[in-house]
Amino acid sequence: MYDELLRRCRSDFEPKYKAEFDRQYGFIYRMLRENVIAAIHGEIKAAKRHRREINAMLAKIRFSDSVYQIDILPAEDENRQFYEMLTAEELDLKTPDSQMDGQVSLGDDAFYRKYEKQLKRLTDKFMPPRDADPLARASHKKDMAKYADYRTYLKFCMYEQAQDENGNIRKNYVDDMAGRDSGGEGQNPKYVALFAGFAMLYMQQGSRDTKIRLVMLDEAFSKMDKERSEVCLRYARQLDLQLVVCVPDERLPSLIRNVDCVYAFRREGNRISMIGIDKGAYLKMMEG
Repeated sequence: MYDELLRRCRSDFEPKYKAEFDRQYGFIYRMLRENVIAAIHGEIKAAKRHRREINAMLAKIRFSDSVYQIDILPAEDENRQFYEMLTAEELDLKTPDSQMDGQVSLGDDAFYRKYEKQLKRLTDKFMPPRDADPLARASHKKDMAKYADYRTYLKFCMYEQAQDENGNIRKNYVDDMAGRDSGGEGQNPKYVALFAGFAMLYMQQGSRDTKIRLVMLDEAFSKMDKERSEVCLRYARQLDLQLVVCVPDERLPSLIRNVDCVYAFRREGNRISMIGIDKGAYLKMMEG
């Protein structure tokens, strides 16, 4: 009986469902090719737009004769081959039956012919092998998440932009400067990027004028001199950030002029006590 049932299933149902499977497989392939690529294109555009907004904030702070800026470049690994395709202007078009940006048909058009190889390579990374074992499928699923992330195709970096007496602009990338600058100079871009990032985060959380923009820093500005620390604190104020800065006693004299209030904490055994410090009295003590 079971042998007869197996024969009937193979003869009556297997061809039908195999054809349906092939049809659905082809449909998913096209959807991935057209929609996922369009989504990645939109996310890359959004990242570049946020970069412009962050750079406008970063331009407000100057360290001596330079400012810091963020750059977005193509990835330096094998995924660089997809960058030109994912940022192509053709993906900004709209199809006649869709009002969504990026919903361009990737059929037999100029875009498809231009990037046919890249389209095939990238789309194949999203298609699981038909006959793969569970372990291989799990590994492929991780790869799918990686290639769906727009950051896979980009390189984010920060550079110092300086202008000489002749008006020539010079870019010094922070990664290239690592190890050459002193500790304080090396911390500059870290705090600049940190404050700009928090400012952007709070900007995206609503349009209310009154809201907390809290940033907590432990061992803040530990390697920076008084002048650089003051620049960072002024910059945080310009971005409407509210800093809670924790520093050891010896760092207080270099920061107290640029903060609103000061509290001292002491630990004795398992007990912690807090006392407020009068800023005015402290400054008079420093002058005396």
